[in-house]
Amino acid sequence: MRSGLLKKMKLVTRFLNLKLTVAGMLLLVPVWASNVPDSLSYRVQIGARYGVPLSPEAFSEMIREEFKIMEGQHMGWYKYTVGHASSFDSALRLTQYITDRYNINGPFVAKYIFGYRIPIAEVFYKVQIAASYKKPLSIYALKRKYDLEWPLAEEYYDPYYKYLTGSFLEFDSAVSFIRDLKDFHGIIGAFVVPYYLNKRVVEPDSFTYFVSNEGYLNRLPDKPREISTSAIEESRETAIEEDTAITPVETRESIIETEEPKEEKIREDEPEQKSIEQEPVKPVRKDVVRESIRSWVNINLSPGVAVWISHIIDLSYKSLLILVFSIVVVFLLLNLVVVFFFIIFNKIRREYMARRIKRLQAEYQELLTDYLFDEENEAVVYFKLSNVRNYFKIQILIDEFLRMYFNVSGEADKKLHDLFIRLNLHKDSMRRLKKFDWTKKAKAFREITMMNIQEAGPYIEQYINAKNDTLRSEAQIAMVRLNEDDPFSFLDKLEEDFTHWEQLNVHAIVRAYNITIPDFSRWFGSENDTVVIFAVKMTTIYQQTDSFMELLDLTRHESEKVRNEVIVAIGKMQMKEGIPKLLSIYSAETYNNKLQILKALQSIPDESEIGFLVDKAKEEDFDIQLNALKVLNNIGFKGQQIIEELSKGQNITFKEKVKHVKDKRI
Repeated sequence: MRSGLLKKMKLVTRFLNLKLTVAGMLLLVPVWASNVPDSLSYRVQIGARYGVPLSPEAFSEMIREEFKIMEGQHMGWYKYTVGHASSFDSALRLTQYITDRYNINGPFVAKYIFGYRIPIAEVFYKVQIAASYKKPLSIYALKRKYDLEWPLAEEYYDPYYKYLTGSFLEFDSAVSFIRDLKDFHGIIGAFVVPYYLNKRVVEPDSFTYFVSNEGYLNRLPDKPREISTSAIEESRETAIEEDTAITPVETRESIIETEEPKEEKIREDEPEQKSIEQEPVKPVRKDVVRESIRSWVNINLSPGVAVWISHIIDLSYKSLLILVFSIVVVFLLLNLVVVFFFIIFNKIRREYMARRIKRLQAEYQELLTDYLFDEENEAVVYFKLSNVRNYFKIQILIDEFLRMYFNVSGEADKKLHDLFIRLNLHKDSMRRLKKFDWTKKAKAFREITMMNIQEAGPYIEQYINAKNDTLRSEAQIAMVRLNEDDPFSFLDKLEEDFTHWEQLNVHAIVRAYNITIPDFSRWFGSENDTVVIFAVKMTTIYQQTDSFMELLDLTRHESEKVRNEVIVAIGKMQMKEGIPKLLSIYSAETYNNKLQILKALQSIPDESEIGFLVDKAKEEDFDIQLNALKVLNNIGFKGQQIIEELSKGQNITFKEKVKHVKDKRI
């Protein structure tokens, strides 16, 4: 149920992502869809690496689907660009789109002539639109006030904060850009600022010298070629590589000062202003692109669909936020409807399957009962059951076999087993041994174990060290059941920890099927500590006293847990021969094992222990003192006399311990 719901959610998410991509394309169609002459074009650089090209896994699938990513080399750098615009203004809008949509740091515009990238210019121009005395302005508020689509950069020249946009290789392009800012964005007083080697020029004379004496690099880079790759966000330092980039600045939530910057205003006698008046530039109207798209929609689509798409186009040009909100609302409503119908459908389906399973269980239980207790109907029952072909029905039939097989014994047990084989149900279990789904494989292990299908033993043995806990446990149980000659031989090959739960399961299968018990001292030397612990437990449970000397040797084992289990075994088996060994290892043992030795001595009290116990009863540790007193009390009259002598002159706490030890109710 959960996996099906996840698949539906993934499909709806992909559909929503496609809608958002279409919305972005409607906003920026003029940027990369225009016919660009081969002589001059602009592209947007999104990444670069020095010396080594980026691998095909370097870029995301979304940007790869929307753009053709081109690779070019220049002075040891591998540079990656997208888009194809005829004007710097269009490329600048594409830069902002890529920054917002793909969260790529520092994409910037690169210029190409005849397919070759123009080398980095030492002189370029920006346009200053505002300044503030000592107090910084909010870049976000500036862009909203003037409806700007381009990134803004903030520069600080004490005591002024100055705000600039654009990056132009030609002075005339910067002047034309100022006219657009004035006519379409209402910015008065913007002016051109020259930069040399990425630094603002503050002395016009030195700037003129640099322009007249410094040229461009002569070497041209290779033509870019198209690559097939996916996107990561390359670091800003790698991607920019000193190109003329527009650096975004973090927005501030402050209010724009309405006061115009005084020292940066363009005067009427400045040459930049004269250039603006002499070279008017016609603006690019977005309405032309919008109307062309709407015209195509009205011609090629039905009137009903065209009305809705035209409305979406208008929304995308007026307010992208409204469009995104509408899409999200529609998506949530559709998702709600899908989830509602899925819940209803799933509920109906579950109820139907429950009724069907109950009916089939009753039918197969009746047939199996007739087969066991009505010899006249055996042939009829076999004929009916042999016609069960559906996989769903076969699974229910196998479950009923196992349920009944578990509750019968003797002749009925044998008849059910023979019928299971005659119906070839064991082959179905054998087929599921090779399923990839571990749950089906584990269920097959359980069926084979219960029905004693010994031919599956060699295959199941592969899983006694499986990483999956359930598979490993079922395989171990199966090997005990199927390997009649040596049921516990799997312990020789066991590498994984033999957990307490697995040990209980194996012990349960031994009791259920009367498995032959081996001499467990065989595994006292195993390199797997958990196997040794299991062998010690089984030696204790089945009182294999013949292995007692080998058991005592394990008191020198490296594992604290193994030694602890051996101490427990000596106490439970009540072997007095082990007392000297326990007393001799006490001082070198860990604190937990010391307590366990005292508890073991409680099961085998002996007067030879008195001297040792008196010393321990005088220790300050609460648990050691209490357990030593319990052993003395269990020794009998002599031990109790010693307790009385020890109590003389002791504090109230010690006397309370003695009272606790002598209480027969405990």
